[in-house]
Amino acid sequence: MHDRQAVWSPSSSARMGAIGVALACGLLCCSAALAAPAIPQPVFPELHPYLALTPTDVARARDRAARYAWAEQAMQNLTNEAKGHLAAKWDTLPDKGDQAHWGKANALFNVARAYAFTGEARFGEWVRDGLLAYADLYPGLTLTNQRCKLFSQSPLYEAMWFVPAAQAYDLVADSGLLSAEQKRHIETDLLRAGMVCFMIRDFQNDARVKDLHYRCYNFQAWHLSAVGLVGLALRDPELVAYATSSPYGLRHLIAHDIREDGLFWERSPGYSQFVVDALLPLTEALLHAGIDVYQWQIPNDRSRDEDSHYVTDVTDQPKSLRLLFDGPFHLAFPDLSYPALGDSGRGPLRAGWAHLVAYQRYRDPHLAWLLRRDMPLANADIRRGRVGFLHYYRYQYRYDQVRLNGQPVRWERTDATFERQGDTITVLDGGVRQPDHYLLNDADVEDFVLEWNLTRLAKSGSDDRAWVVYHVDTGNTGNRISFMLPSWCPELNRPYAFRLESKGADVRILCDGQLVSTEPSVYRHAPDWHWLVNDPPQL
Repeated sequence: MHDRQAVWSPSSSARMGAIGVALACGLLCCSAALAAPAIPQPVFPELHPYLALTPTDVARARDRAARYAWAEQAMQNLTNEAKGHLAAKWDTLPDKGDQAHWGKANALFNVARAYAFTGEARFGEWVRDGLLAYADLYPGLTLTNQRCKLFSQSPLYEAMWFVPAAQAYDLVADSGLLSAEQKRHIETDLLRAGMVCFMIRDFQNDARVKDLHYRCYNFQAWHLSAVGLVGLALRDPELVAYATSSPYGLRHLIAHDIREDGLFWERSPGYSQFVVDALLPLTEALLHAGIDVYQWQIPNDRSRDEDSHYVTDVTDQPKSLRLLFDGPFHLAFPDLSYPALGDSGRGPLRAGWAHLVAYQRYRDPHLAWLLRRDMPLANADIRRGRVGFLHYYRYQYRYDQVRLNGQPVRWERTDATFERQGDTITVLDGGVRQPDHYLLNDADVEDFVLEWNLTRLAKSGSDDRAWVVYHVDTGNTGNRISFMLPSWCPELNRPYAFRLESKGADVRILCDGQLVSTEPSVYRHAPDWHWLVNDPPQL
């Protein structure tokens, strides 16, 4: 057993910076202690906000909303969602253990962002009232198994509430909408009080240290994020030091739990992403306080004799947060799907807000490539794109005599499920549910007329999916406009003549000469607030 301090304090964390990541109580053995970089003290900005957003971020978001249609839409979507929450009252809160608490916390953060971006007092007042309602509730709740109060299930549930709640408080704390007593009530009776669920001070005697969820797993990532964000919001360096430097703090998590292949300790792509979702709110907030976790290089804490089947490291190379973003690229197949390891799905790998934040910090070309596949569309791109057909789930159809502006279509994207023989195209599901399959032409078009005969070969019930699609973005086919076809061709083995006309903002689809719809389904990549404040590869 290593000689180590059983009771943690901020002073002991400072010593850890000189000797490496010390593990407590011998529950996980580690390699020889190596020199680790000292972590600086946080430099708290004079005024809130500085966790999820800074005043510079707010100004950038407003500027983008004034310059770009996609940013204006993102801002409008955010404020519309916030307005929808305002009708909810705070006189009654969910019961202990009810997962509806998560929805409340996320609503607080959403409406707080709307306040930050718009400055409308009604948004800030709603957030204030919600935080005060929880501050009234929290002291009277029982502490279940030393792990949770709002919930009874696990500390993970609690941490997932505190992360957005702390971010929401930061956005209204210095708004002038809260009195000094209201701020004290929220900070003392809610935010600080909740840290009892996550923090271990006596690593010799606290029974929770025997629980791996307080040392590894995605649980601990969320615990640390909650403690760190609350510490930053309260300007409490001790809480921040616990999150970064305690025996199972962020430094240990990077050194031990991020494996050199870029997968997290649990060996699941899904859980790795869940850990990223937990950590980035903390690492962004730490950066705003002068602690740049993105550049940390932590000596590898590779546990050769760890009593677990997760031992995968084969070198002693240092660890970094960046590995979590590199790993998925090495894991992905050419179609960007990946193995269903653990209880993860198969993907595919798609750009999300976390990749945007990571690109902001690393400017990595792989992240840039992934993000460009999901870039918001410029004004000129919204009304043009490819034309064709989409099938998924279950489908058995035949297309004949497909004409684009009176001419045979030159197809470019032809997935294997489409069988072409002369002027006939048969599309069959093979008797199983299938993912998206597209048949698209070879060039973008704006105004057009598409004509075809469609014969339904079998009925697949509610799983039947057949669409005509247009203005499809080839970089991200999720950006598309479409009409669903099955309801207009109910009879089997009978050809139906379709005609789709699109000119400017006007569109209509006819079946056997009869108008059947002028209202297509519009799918457009709707960037969230992260796109308003971070720099994508190109604008």
